[in-house]
Amino acid sequence: MSKFELMGRKVAATLMRRLPVQVRRIRVLRDKAYIALGAGGWDDNDELDRRWPSALQMTRGRRSGMRMKLDLTDWLQRRAYFTGRFYQEDLEDLLRALLRSGDNFVDIGANIGLVTLHAAPLVGQKGSLWAFEPNPEAFARLAEHMSLNGLQARLFNAGLGSEVSTLTLRRFGRHTGKATLVERPDALMESVSVSVVRGDEALEKLDVSKPTVFKIDVEGFEVPVLQGLGNLLDHEIAVIIEVSPTWLKLAGSSAELLYRELERHGLKPYRFRLQEGRFTRKLNVASFADRPTEQYDCLFMRPDSIFARRLGV
Repeated sequence: MSKFELMGRKVAATLMRRLPVQVRRIRVLRDKAYIALGAGGWDDNDELDRRWPSALQMTRGRRSGMRMKLDLTDWLQRRAYFTGRFYQEDLEDLLRALLRSGDNFVDIGANIGLVTLHAAPLVGQKGSLWAFEPNPEAFARLAEHMSLNGLQARLFNAGLGSEVSTLTLRRFGRHTGKATLVERPDALMESVSVSVVRGDEALEKLDVSKPTVFKIDVEGFEVPVLQGLGNLLDHEIAVIIEVSPTWLKLAGSSAELLYRELERHGLKPYRFRLQEGRFTRKLNVASFADRPTEQYDCLFMRPDSIFARRLGV
């Protein structure tokens, strides 16, 4: 990509980050422009990704105002560059509805910290940020993002599990979020030995008298993470967790075990999604009984909790 082409895309990205995307028609036009600029879709595309510069590009989060340095060869970071938002916009809106100044936010599987950055201004200086990321490459970027924004976050270059150990982290794509502690030799690109700690030990100084939101995205290793959190799950907490039956099965686990681990602490499942009208976008949160067979994100909380009251459910 030439310097002139990159400059044109920077201008386009600046304009796109300012569009009122609550209007459906404008959002559709934005996404068409995104594709027309050669930004691609929602997964690795080697041919397309190689056209973008690997040098990190600076921008700010549309809603958080946090500074981000993004690698445009990575589809997830490229999406954030053009929209100013994390690709899961429903997750951003859910955090905005759940968190208040003074709360705790714990990001387990933080990658380069884009979700932590969004949570930072929501919990404010009176709150606390905790982030766990075992991938050394992603952790370095996470730490840089915290420093770049002057955030006092507690960072751990480690994974969480049910016991202290050293495991192999396997990366199965170029995107830094595509790494797992679950054995997957059929898609192995590279691997590295990483430390795994128990959450209740690493989070010993977490002030559990404050409302706490956990975000867990660990590609199939969710059940050991929950087991290692121990009685932390008995406090005023909400858990946003990725549920992937396929990944859980690879880990020798299941969605049933994941639900059981959370429900024994009194936490109930809720689905969240953006409900879109012609001129509005509204987050809808509702309890549900059916369990989808495909990968999805789920919120677990107690029906009588402060989080349920904040959400109005």
